[in-house]
Amino acid sequence: MEITKVQQWVGSALLFTMGMISTTCIAGYSVWSDTLAQNGNAAALWMMGIVVGLLTMGGCLLIHRRSPLSPLLLIGVVPAAVAAPFVF
Repeated sequence: MEITKVQQWVGSALLFTMGMISTTCIAGYSVWSDTLAQNGNAAALWMMGIVVGLLTMGGCLLIHRRSPLSPLLLIGVVPAAVAAPFVF
């Protein structure tokens, strides 16, 4: 395996791990915060989780020099999709 491929995989693994942890925390916090539910900010925080997830997956695809418009982009929406029934 070439060094370039190894660097791409390591970079995308780091980006994916950090981005998905952030997305999951944001989506989870939008569900379990009573203060957010009273202020009506839970939906906005949930949408921010979607944006962070999509940007994370787009970045991973760009690291591998693939088009960011791919069905793999939807993987970034999974944590927010799981949290959606609890937010709304």
